[in-house]
Amino acid sequence: MDKNGNKNFKGWIKVKERLHYNGQPRNIKNGEVWWGSVGENVGVEICGKGKTYTRPVIVFKKLNNRSFWAIPLTSKQHFGNWYVSFDFQNNNEIAALSQIHCMSTSRLHRRMGQLSQSDYNLIFEAFLKLLLEDKKMRPRLLWGKTGKSRQCTLQYIYNYIKKKLKVK
Repeated sequence: MDKNGNKNFKGWIKVKERLHYNGQPRNIKNGEVWWGSVGENVGVEICGKGKTYTRPVIVFKKLNNRSFWAIPLTSKQHFGNWYVSFDFQNNNEIAALSQIHCMSTSRLHRRMGQLSQSDYNLIFEAFLKLLLEDKKMRPRLLWGKTGKSRQCTLQYIYNYIKKKLKVK
C-alpha cells in the first residue's frame, strides 16, 4: 500500500509470479514462525509489507512438503476471540486466527524460530474454541461402532484433543 492508501496489486503480481517460478520448497514443522509473502490482499484480509509483501506467519499445520495452514501474525493490538496474544522473541505478537489460510512453502523466506509448546497449545486451543463457539453451528458427525451408530459433536473431538495435548 502506498502513502495514499492505494494497494499495489500489480507489484504483488510480479512478486507472486517470481515465487511461483523460483520459490523453493521448505522443510517446515508445526509451530515454526517464518517470514512469508502473504501478499497484497482484498478488504479485511491481512496484507504483507515491504517489497516482497511479507509478514511473520505460524506454521499451524503442515499438510505436506509443499503446503501448510498459515496463521499470520501482527504486532498491532486487537481484541476478540479470533486473536491470541503471546510473546515471541521478546516481542508481543498477535496470532490472527480469522486469517488462517492454506499457503505454499514457496512463499516462505526465512525461519524466525519455533513457538514454545505452551504458546502453540494456547493458539491451538483458541482456534478450536473459535470453531466451537456457536453451539448451533457445530456440525455433527456420525460414527459407527460395532453396528451401532453414536452421535459425536466437535465438542467431543475438542475435549479429546485438549486431553491429548494436556491443555487446561
